[in-house]
Amino acid sequence: MQVITSKKLIIKSAIILGIALLVFLFGLFPELVLSVYVKGFYPITSSVLRWISSLFPFALGDILYGLLILYLLRLIVKF
Repeated sequence: MQVITSKKLIIKSAIILGIALLVFLFGLFPELVLSVYVKGFYPITSSVLRWISSLFPFALGDILYGLLILYLLRLIVKF
């Protein structure tokens, strides 16, 4: 059981370190990041999110706020 925990810790640490390294490297090239985001990532994600949110006659953010409040109330009652 100790070996599994150690492997999980190594994997989680490697993932966090990899993400931190990517963020650092992206920070060195802000123009590249901006152009990739504006021309590639944003148009796709915005159209998908617009399509999903158009299916509902209410704001999805309001649902998320409500779920967050219910979760916090559950934590308080459980405490």
